[in-house]
Amino acid sequence: MARTKKVEFTDRVGYVRIYQPNHHRANKHGYVLEHIYVAEKKINRELSSQEIVHHINKIKDDNSPGNLIVMLKGEHISLHTKGLKPWNCDLRVIVCKQCGKEFKRPPSEEKQAKYCSNQCRFESQRGKFFLSPWKGKRQPKWLVTQRTEAIKETWRRKREQALQN
Repeated sequence: MARTKKVEFTDRVGYVRIYQPNHHRANKHGYVLEHIYVAEKKINRELSSQEIVHHINKIKDDNSPGNLIVMLKGEHISLHTKGLKPWNCDLRVIVCKQCGKEFKRPPSEEKQAKYCSNQCRFESQRGKFFLSPWKGKRQPKWLVTQRTEAIKETWRRKREQALQN
């Protein structure tokens, strides 16, 4: 008995997919997102690669034509970053460990946020690590000799100071 394809189903993310194997945006199994299909029928043309279909009421499986808006990707990003984030009203105040400046982060980033900027983070780590270009490689003889001479000179000075005291 031949296996039949489902006409529509809801994917793991919550979007409804419908079986349209000849659609230009169908996946390899022949399914296309229903909101894209409905929006294209509404505007009587195919969507460009720079266009997104936005659900006005934010319900992913409500694909009625009145609930869908076609917009550019940039417009869609700015729409979602202008006060629509659920944590915007609940930002936590954190004090930078380097400069003491107060800055705000959402609760999800509170544990990781220690510095107000990359500059403060780098300044706090300055001098903690010695980055050697020879790490893991054999150092050239001139460098070893130079270090050895510097160490010997330091010990000579310390010995002389001890004898003078």
